[in-house]
Amino acid sequence: MVTGQHGNIIRIISSNEGSIPIYFCQNKEIIHFNWDFKEITSTRQSLILDFEYLIKSTFEPTYTNRTAFQGISMLTAGASCTFSDETCNYKFPNTGKPSYQNIQNIECDEAAHIFLNLLKKKINLQLSDPNQIAIELSGGLDSSTVAIASALTHPSSKINTYGVIVSDPLLSESQQNRRNEVIKHIESDDYEIKIMDHLPSLYSPAQDRYYLNSEAYGDAFDSIWSQAAKNGHHTLFNGCGGDELFPQFLDEDFSTDRLRSVSDDSWSLYNQILMSRLTPKVQDILGSYLPLCSPKTNVDTGLMLAMARRAPLLLRFNLIPMYPLRDNKIIEFCNTLPLNLRLNKTLLTNLISNTTHSRLFSNYPKETFMHADETALLAQKKLLLNTCNKFKIIEIGLIDKKNLVRDLESINIKTPRYIFDYLLNILSIERFLKAYL
Repeated sequence: MVTGQHGNIIRIISSNEGSIPIYFCQNKEIIHFNWDFKEITSTRQSLILDFEYLIKSTFEPTYTNRTAFQGISMLTAGASCTFSDETCNYKFPNTGKPSYQNIQNIECDEAAHIFLNLLKKKINLQLSDPNQIAIELSGGLDSSTVAIASALTHPSSKINTYGVIVSDPLLSESQQNRRNEVIKHIESDDYEIKIMDHLPSLYSPAQDRYYLNSEAYGDAFDSIWSQAAKNGHHTLFNGCGGDELFPQFLDEDFSTDRLRSVSDDSWSLYNQILMSRLTPKVQDILGSYLPLCSPKTNVDTGLMLAMARRAPLLLRFNLIPMYPLRDNKIIEFCNTLPLNLRLNKTLLTNLISNTTHSRLFSNYPKETFMHADETALLAQKKLLLNTCNKFKIIEIGLIDKKNLVRDLESINIKTPRYIFDYLLNILSIERFLKAYL
């Protein structure tokens, strides 16, 4: 509580990593703090929609102290908030430019050795109790690297791994083979589920207090997280942050990198359909600048967003999320590496291949949940069409009802991916609005 009578001041500073977001709001002289957005909204007598943020955060990676409702803010990584009487001043950190000089002549084995030692130091620092280490293991380069480094850091400790198997049959076999290789190498006890048994729900009842842009596959991850909690874990490691370690710099051409997400053509088509479907008001917002965004550092906003979205879901199971790859020293080192070690994450491929003596991690198809997204949307198509008369996204003027109905009616197994993406994004807004408004 802030009395303000004698100039009392409260200053809150977030950690640099910001793995657990802290939301706050101020009602008269009372300041409310909570890591759970769903709970802190209950302290507000009225919820005024921040339409600009809602649009920007759904269609673009936006990491900011603003939230979908005015008057509720997030204390972002490294930022500070000072409360005095009934005022609130929010300051972002001074990031500056990273100071590093590229290493041109380092050998891959030497670079992998340095990287592994840095990662082991980070893991040792984050893990207070090494017994029964819990790791989300997708079988990709990032999570496999974290799993192997954890085993090397605490060789006498038992490791438990948890994974979600993708639905696309062209990808699932490769994924399971890579997971099994890591599981065998680190001798972990494993628990896995299939995403097909936990397809995402695109339409939820109002009592489902949904997080905007939350983990889209919440049902699937809830299953493995609840099992981790039953197994007595209190911390969970994963490979989030691996993509940010190997960024594409402005003067480099990464068009041949198989690990980059979408082609320029697909991105262009996605933007075209957005601009042809969304209302003029929404189009203007997408073309505007969103103020009060946290400044970019040498870590992309995507990682911070992933941390903020997953943390409240994990904390429901009393699991603390840990991100070993999110470490300033590791990030700075990777930024010094020559292009040939960053392209296709060659450094991680070398590290895992040399450790496991397996070639499974070279040039494998990257697993995604896209197939599950499309399957879920097609399965729920009839329900969505039957209930779209009450959609909040139509009520607030995000999209015209005729356009939405036409697009939902026309989707089938041959519909291009960018159309699925557009529909899934606007339906995530609908699910959020239905839970709160």
